[in-house]
Amino acid sequence: MKRTVIVFFLFLGFGSYMAIGQNTRFDKTFQEYSDLVSKKSNILCTMPKEFTDLKYYEVWKIREDREAGAFYNPIIQSADKECIIMYMIFPLFITPQESYVNNVVQVLNNKRSKDSVNVYDNDINERLPRNHISFEMRTALGQVDKRNRPIEGSVFEFDEYVTLTSGKEIRENFNADSLYVYDIPLQKPYKDNYTHCTGLLVKKRNRPSMVLKLFFTGKGKKKEKYYMDLLNKTIWYENVRNN
Repeated sequence: MKRTVIVFFLFLGFGSYMAIGQNTRFDKTFQEYSDLVSKKSNILCTMPKEFTDLKYYEVWKIREDREAGAFYNPIIQSADKECIIMYMIFPLFITPQESYVNNVVQVLNNKRSKDSVNVYDNDINERLPRNHISFEMRTALGQVDKRNRPIEGSVFEFDEYVTLTSGKEIRENFNADSLYVYDIPLQKPYKDNYTHCTGLLVKKRNRPSMVLKLFFTGKGKKKEKYYMDLLNKTIWYENVRNN
């Protein structure tokens, strides 16, 4: 059943929201998701080998006592049940219209005059992956308060927590520019058995970024590279003119 929803993400900066109103289903199969992403974003997604579609969606928060999080669907599981992969319900990208809505929400949150709303920032999508990851990690590390503001004195060193790979390897595996990988500390295991979480973000300039979460059991974490390699070429940016 289709529903009209307003989805709130906390990745533009500390304490800022982006509200996206759209018609969407939260219970898409992997194939439905793949068809939608291909049509809307020109990104081809195929099921990694040895994985099956669990056919449910998840509203997953970084911490139970904070609001940072997102909707994930589809969600797939490895045949050995040692790894679960969640795809963010749509790729990470901000249109001019969404940027305006976000600015309006920031104004309302900060009780400023509407006259302070800014025009669309052409480079916002280039900064978005780092902002998204930084906010997730600072939330996971307890460096933001309940109003999603940085705690005074806290310091987050991006390069200490996030591995960025670019160049030939990423072009060959995803036809993309960059791959960000980062371990997210969990307050409690996911589904009781998955004690480790790795964030993965695939980026190509001027294109939406793919955001995934990989959950591992203790045994699965030891095979993390194996599962990561299964993702190669299952996300593929089609070549589009004027990008």
